[in-house]
Amino acid sequence: MDTLVEYLQSEFADLTPEELHLLASGMQERTVEQYQSLCRRGEDSESFAVIKSGRVGLLDSDGRTMVTLTAGNVLGARDFFTNSPAQMTARAESPPVTFWELTAETFADLLETQPRLGVHLAHSLGSNDSSTRLTEHLRRQLHRLPAFSGLGADVLAMVAAALSPMELQLGDTLYRSGEQPSGLYLAMEGSLSRMTDGQPPMLIEDSVLLGGENLASDIPYNHTVLAEEPTLCWELSRNDFHRINQVHPVLQRALNRPAIPARPDMVAPPAPAAGDFSLANVRELAVLPDHVLKAVSQVVATRAVSAGQVVYQPGEPSAEFYVVHSGEIELSTPSDIGVNQELSRAAVQDVFGLDSLQAQTPRTKQATATVDTELLVLPRIYLLRLAEQFPEINTLLAPDTAPHPSEPAEEPPTPPTGLRAESDLGDLHGFSVFWGLTGQELARIQTELQPVVFYPQEQLFTRGDTVTALYLLQEGKVLLEAEDGQIRYLEPTSAVGLGSLLSQAPVTEHAFASTEIRVVLIPRERVWQLATEIPRFDENLRSLAQQETSAPPVPVVQQQPATPPPTWPGAAAPPPVQPSPTIPSGPATGPSLAEPPSGLPPAHSPQITSRPSEPVNPFGPPSAETPPLSAPGPTPVVEQDPFLASSKSSTRDDQGFGGMSIAGKIRAILTAVLVVYLVGWAAFSLIQDLVPGLF
Repeated sequence: MDTLVEYLQSEFADLTPEELHLLASGMQERTVEQYQSLCRRGEDSESFAVIKSGRVGLLDSDGRTMVTLTAGNVLGARDFFTNSPAQMTARAESPPVTFWELTAETFADLLETQPRLGVHLAHSLGSNDSSTRLTEHLRRQLHRLPAFSGLGADVLAMVAAALSPMELQLGDTLYRSGEQPSGLYLAMEGSLSRMTDGQPPMLIEDSVLLGGENLASDIPYNHTVLAEEPTLCWELSRNDFHRINQVHPVLQRALNRPAIPARPDMVAPPAPAAGDFSLANVRELAVLPDHVLKAVSQVVATRAVSAGQVVYQPGEPSAEFYVVHSGEIELSTPSDIGVNQELSRAAVQDVFGLDSLQAQTPRTKQATATVDTELLVLPRIYLLRLAEQFPEINTLLAPDTAPHPSEPAEEPPTPPTGLRAESDLGDLHGFSVFWGLTGQELARIQTELQPVVFYPQEQLFTRGDTVTALYLLQEGKVLLEAEDGQIRYLEPTSAVGLGSLLSQAPVTEHAFASTEIRVVLIPRERVWQLATEIPRFDENLRSLAQQETSAPPVPVVQQQPATPPPTWPGAAAPPPVQPSPTIPSGPATGPSLAEPPSGLPPAHSPQITSRPSEPVNPFGPPSAETPPLSAPGPTPVVEQDPFLASSKSSTRDDQGFGGMSIAGKIRAILTAVLVVYLVGWAAFSLIQDLVPGLF
């Protein structure tokens, strides 16, 4: 041990005898055979060594020995302390080589008990790097402080790298009362006393943050801090504080938080676990019946915000309110001197933003995430539409507008007629996905249909989304906008988003309601179930998917209602589609439609960002003559109408008589003219040979 201490003292002159013995106590003896490597160039430096006996060669990139180290030499100390890759390869040149080694784990434990060891080691190595093992130690210490416990690792790393050591002796002053704040201080080892006018001195132990509230609020110190014994402090200067706060404004809010007095009459309940979260446990939503709450949950969108990100600011319109699913939100307002003053905090299952939404006024507060947070967003526009069917939601949106007991209560608004009526489901024969189905099969499908209304400019889905339902357009027009700006329209009897639904690939177009539209939809899971139960439905989906994949893109399409092909193998010819775009008033076949489930489906909310897990293909392995619905790959499916994709699938009478397309008609005419010409020429030649003198 004494030999090792002597070797360390010759290398680290700034360490005290106590620190040298502490460092030596953490080193373990190891032995390697000749030509074995102690470290390799480019590898992480997880330890440094002091050679006890033998010779170690330092090799260049070509494997040649540049320097030979012997007993007493230190190997890799600077690379280890700065947490840098090894600069050279070290190899044992004699049999054997014995050395003492200090690992990163042991060094971290030593810093916990002797913080000065890291400071003096940095001085001995002449290291001014901001990224060192000492910086990582400081980051862990900051994370233990209540004010910084909720900050992200990137914020703490910037603060730790900007800290500068200060060693105070007995009686030294850290700062005095009445001075302007010059920084904040972290006392790591020793003891300080805090003296306030009219109060006895208060002893401050180590691992305490000082001056943070003054620096964040830019107010003078109201007390004096003196060193009661030799003390190690770390300082974050005023300039470094503002530099970091420009990048991470959450730093200032974290320092302001301790200034808010705790309310003794309120005890914060323990945060619920992620698996226990439920909208029914949210106080503001608990008044809604279960069936209404279920409908509300289907229009909820999720939003992830990182620590320091602003959710909304004063003056912004109130278009939604939020529920904290995980994390924490700070609600603040700017003070007279321009500093955000915290008002309250929203924790898990807390609601915020509802007061301004109810009053329909701009935001008066700023909402900021103090840590990485996940929010549930409830848009007002979708809640208002749900309120047409569930009047109980009106009490949530405007609880103060309830009628006075002395006044006659108004009857709740009547839901739009036909929104859930059987007539809204219309005649399914007009949709190609249902061609050839029997009345019993159509009746089975009708039980899965869900009618939905979209208003002008409302999105069905956005480019990059994965479609989660089969949209069947009944009334109105849908506008599809491609990435290059090309626009096309879909009209009634179109299946919107079919390619993405079947392939589970992101869509390449935005889909908007050009007019008010009515659609019936089937969630993706139910589509797969129906395809398993009804083989003809499965075949139609396969056929349409192949047409969409192989058809060329159409820049602008004005689709007209299409009639089905003349015959389908093994299926009866369906009746013709009515020329009017209005939906017939009743199901064409099958029994009466069962009442669909209440509430809007998840696909109705264009803001929902969560994606369902990718299930296996429920359609089973395709037959030899039928290719699969889609092949996995990076190329997305282009949404387009399968009936206008190519002339092969077009059977409309206005494209040519006899079911023939215009291009086919032209080809037939040209062929007929050529045949007549050839026959006439042959007849003319034959007559000329038989009657030479005739011509």
